[in-house]
Amino acid sequence: MGKRTRDKAKAEVEDDDDDVDASAFPRGGAASGGRGDEDAFPRGGGGGGDGDDAGRGRKRRSSQRGGDGDGSNDDDDDPFSRISRAAKGASSRAVSSSGGGAKYVETLKYKSLRPGAKLLGIISEVTARGLVMSLPDGLRGTVARAEVAGTFGSSRRNRTAAADGSESSGEEYSSDDDDDDDDAEASLELLYEPGQVLRCAVVSLEKGKTGGKRIELSLRLEKVCEGLTKESLTEGSVAPAVVQSVEDHGYILSFGIADTSGFLPKKNVASDLGEIRKGRIIDVVITGAPKGNKGYFTVTSDQKRIKTSVAHETSATNVDTLLPGMLVNSRIKQILSDGVSVSFMTYFSGTVDCFHTGALATSKGVSSAFKVGQRMRARIIFVDSASKRVSLTLLPHLLDYASIELPKLGKTFQTAKIERVDAGQGVALSISDGKNDIAGYAHVSQLSDERVEKVEKKFKIGRSVSVRVIGHRLLDGVVSVSLKSSVMAQPFFSLDELTPGMLVNGEVLAVEHYGAIVKLAEGIKALCPPLHISDIVGRTTSAKVAPGAKLKFRVLNVDRNSRRATVSHKRTLIKSELPVIGQIEDAVPGSITHGVVTGVNEYGVFVSLYGDLKGLAGLNDLGLLRDQKPSDAFGVGQVVRVQVVSADTSGRLRLSLASGDADGNSASMIINASADALKPGHVVEKAVVTHVASGTGNVEVVFSMEEGNIPGVVPLAHLSDHPLTAQGLSAVLNPGDEIGPLVVLEGKSTRAVMSRKLSLVESSREGKLPATAKEATLGAVFPGYVASATAAGVFVRFLGRLTGLAPPSQLTDGTTGDVHEMFPVGKTVNALILSVDTSTPTPRLSLSLKVSATSSPLSDAPLVRSFFQDIEFLDDRDVGAEDVGISPETAKSLKPGTWMDVSVNETKDYGVLMDVPIDSNVVGLVTPHQIPVDTTFTAGDEVKGYVLDVSRREGVVDIGMRDGLGKFKRNKTSSGKSLKKLKVGDQVSAEVELIKAEYVALSLPEHNGFLGFAPVHHF
Repeated sequence: MGKRTRDKAKAEVEDDDDDVDASAFPRGGAASGGRGDEDAFPRGGGGGGDGDDAGRGRKRRSSQRGGDGDGSNDDDDDPFSRISRAAKGASSRAVSSSGGGAKYVETLKYKSLRPGAKLLGIISEVTARGLVMSLPDGLRGTVARAEVAGTFGSSRRNRTAAADGSESSGEEYSSDDDDDDDDAEASLELLYEPGQVLRCAVVSLEKGKTGGKRIELSLRLEKVCEGLTKESLTEGSVAPAVVQSVEDHGYILSFGIADTSGFLPKKNVASDLGEIRKGRIIDVVITGAPKGNKGYFTVTSDQKRIKTSVAHETSATNVDTLLPGMLVNSRIKQILSDGVSVSFMTYFSGTVDCFHTGALATSKGVSSAFKVGQRMRARIIFVDSASKRVSLTLLPHLLDYASIELPKLGKTFQTAKIERVDAGQGVALSISDGKNDIAGYAHVSQLSDERVEKVEKKFKIGRSVSVRVIGHRLLDGVVSVSLKSSVMAQPFFSLDELTPGMLVNGEVLAVEHYGAIVKLAEGIKALCPPLHISDIVGRTTSAKVAPGAKLKFRVLNVDRNSRRATVSHKRTLIKSELPVIGQIEDAVPGSITHGVVTGVNEYGVFVSLYGDLKGLAGLNDLGLLRDQKPSDAFGVGQVVRVQVVSADTSGRLRLSLASGDADGNSASMIINASADALKPGHVVEKAVVTHVASGTGNVEVVFSMEEGNIPGVVPLAHLSDHPLTAQGLSAVLNPGDEIGPLVVLEGKSTRAVMSRKLSLVESSREGKLPATAKEATLGAVFPGYVASATAAGVFVRFLGRLTGLAPPSQLTDGTTGDVHEMFPVGKTVNALILSVDTSTPTPRLSLSLKVSATSSPLSDAPLVRSFFQDIEFLDDRDVGAEDVGISPETAKSLKPGTWMDVSVNETKDYGVLMDVPIDSNVVGLVTPHQIPVDTTFTAGDEVKGYVLDVSRREGVVDIGMRDGLGKFKRNKTSSGKSLKKLKVGDQVSAEVELIKAEYVALSLPEHNGFLGFAPVHHF
């Protein structure tokens, strides 16, 4: 209370002389006091009485519409630059009254900046490529390496914009130069550090590819000090200087002013300044003018003098000579609704906005914290000489010319106190960390996981709430916070919290040629390289990895120096339960993990692990057969199970791929037996995929027999009876996956040729697939596959090398088209044995492939079963890997042949779209022929539908509603009885309900409407 009384007494001194004793200017105004009337933090259109009323009115209306000051360039996505006054009565406060002078202070916004404007900033991030600066009112800018100082401009002129073109950040610099200077003078990390206060000038304002607003800054003194002359450097004044050279007795400095130089004697160097290197920018106090035309200004770097020296006007003073960082004596001219207008140096006016009036103004209101005529120490933070606009601050840490220590990102506070409520905008809070009170702000979007319609009704001044820090505004000394439950539960908030091997959820922002840009959290982005986008070897794209997709990833590496993280979307890595080896200390000989093949050579395979670890598996550590090459078994991008053999101190790893496969199978899967003794027709229940050939799609496997582990190959066409699902299976299978059952078609010394075609597998199980001419019974129909097609006919092969010929006259019931298109190699066919000639060394079989002679309901059954089994396998793989489509849990409630409640969404030309209550991500579709006669649907109508088919990957359920389906409503008892009556081979009547490209859905009216499925053509 005593301090406040002293402040009031000092404010009563009416003296316009700026050379007043420093004790008459308390820093930052009143610092204590109770909470008074609430006062808003509006964003204004004019400040300090400059400009006409009409202009300010236009600015205010633009601000109410959103304008450009939307915080897109903030340190984080918190809306400090968006704060505006409550809608109620806003227009009446937006313009000045008839007496003149503005009613509010315009906060600094992106749209109010222009090239040449000068600002005070605090370094928030330092990288080898540049600096990231925290600017007033939550803005953020970047300083490219070439714009730091002349030293860096000469060593690296070329720079490129951000890879993603988004908001300015420390990760947005890229350079094609590889000639980084080894000298200490060219290392930004040695010259600058986060928290350092610097002056900067706006170079350019532009938007990135994704719409983010970029503020490009320069620290070059010729730009920062533009407008200053030699006469501006008076004794006692503070000026920025860059070290040009290091001499025996001191340092040669440049002020960025023509024909001026400075000299800092080593005896005048402050002990707390640290090591001074060439290229470093420091603040100095002028202690002596040059003697003669070629002399130096002598200076000191005494930090106390730098922080407390007050700038005074001289004959050379004008708006061009004002610099950010100047400490001035000021007097309050006008109390505004959200700040104050001040005068300083006799001739100049400026404003202090809502972010820089101090804590008391936030809690009690500006009018209670300040009075007209009150004198304050203030520091300039923004100067635009073109518009003659000057902004100042009263914040204690900036008056001390220092950064403020803010709580770490992610830190939670249980008792944050609401100090102010901005209707429709958010709440200002006071947060105590046990030592100090910290200013915080929560935007309306961060107040709740649900939409908050009336901020002022839900949140009251004085209420304590739990918050989590989600962003920093170093220069403003404010933390951005969130009250959302989802944010409170978020696992991390900074790159420093990420560790290699961590499982994370992310949203794909963009997909570029260099990979996918993934947002892991607010302000945290990662890159998913092309090699890690798909689990399929050789593929660098995925339809599921698209902008807007929310997917699971595993962190591969975190480079804290460049502030970059890389992640993987490979399913095998995501689901891996093996230990993470992310640093050399973890690489204990014998340890096993998953890695990714990055190179294949004749002498071995290169594998990358987590972190920055890489290793080589030599030729003897690959587990290959004698005649196998590394490229036969491994491909770039393949996920493999690796064992560490040895590691040296330089970080080189020797690895082994012979101890297992990518799915964690043990050393029992090492190939140690030949396939030449295998009999055709032998069914292998399970085999492990070892390699998928990117060129042919053939799948290499290994399976166990009594003789040992035998290699095999399943040609692409033999992955399924259906060519479409065969392609899909080849695309999703990975080393380590299990497939089966498989039938051995032929045993060779190197490997077995196998088939996954269900028609061949089932016939082999039943002993109905011929391997010799004696087993080929005349008049019998056997499944087989096309070996080749020529003008002489189609050659069909069964087990072993048993082959028959179907002449052109026996291929179709109608006109024969292009035989190669009708009968591609590997196609499944049913063949009727017309004749067998065993008189020749190679028996001759004459066949017929006519549908009329070979087709029967029972012979077609394996084909349709195979198709649906493959679709289910692909659905499980895609949905499980991408977390999209219809989940297995939801699919259990959407079985074809069941009734469910749905509601009408909208009507389209192709049918009626329905909402499915059990899963909001599922879309129901009623095709036109399933809509009841004379029925019109209205959005919101609740109806019952009959599930006809479920497309899990697409997330679509086909629904039947036609007249007559209602009679099929049944209970579980009647359903069971009807199902028991049906037997294999029964003839039933059916009605077509749904036609798809490969099959039809049929209802069985004599069996309570049970659904059946039949192929629409022969595969």
